Amino acid sequence: MSELIRLESISRSYGDAVPIRALRECSLTVHEGEFVVVSGPSGSGKSTLLNLIGLLDTPTTGSYLFRGEDVSRLRERRRAMLRGAEIGFVFQSFQILEQRSCLENVMLADLYSGTSSGASRERARRALDAVGLGERGESFPTELSGGQRQRVAIARALSAGPSILLCDEPTGNLDSGTALSVFELFRSLNADGATVLVITHDPSLMHYGTRGLTILDGVLSEAAEPA
Repeated sequence: MSELIRLESISRSYGDAVPIRALRECSLTVHEGEFVVVSGPSGSGKSTLLNLIGLLDTPTTGSYLFRGEDVSRLRERRRAMLRGAEIGFVFQSFQILEQRSCLENVMLADLYSGTSSGASRERARRALDAVGLGERGESFPTELSGGQRQRVAIARALSAGPSILLCDEPTGNLDSGTALSVFELFRSLNADGATVLVITHDPSLMHYGTRGLTILDGVLSEAAEPA
């Protein structure tokens, strides 16, 4: 498998007078086709790690290589271009618009890409098919369950064909049964070739991934085996 992401002794601190170390020096390599699940309690540094990997923030120390390119200190314009082209985001809050259909919500992924409306619609339909909602394209979010809304959000993240899907507590607003179905979907997408990285507070979900890691007090550790 080709190397996609390499973090080398990366850290993130906030504040000047008395810096708060949100993430301590950590190293991580993610290869194409992996499904990585990072588990840790609230305040452990999970979101900081995800923001760094997703190019939403820059590290205080260390280097970040994306497909061999050092992206640690890129200007915001270049980071934004990479985010749009290479990274799909799924968040705890579904962040979908209730006044737009499922298909239209997925098409929003192409809003600033210059993709034609016809091509965007076709990509959105394929993405909805991939998450099992191919028949619900004209439905509105108010007609869907919480799990189905999250699937629409996942379809939107998949629509542009990103190199990696980054998921920030994607089941945090779902009941346990629905949460398991979402992780089964991630497993299915990964089996079809998608590279997935999920952070979660629930260690029992680590076994869904091909790799499990833990994070505590900003320290990232490889799990001995999936929980």
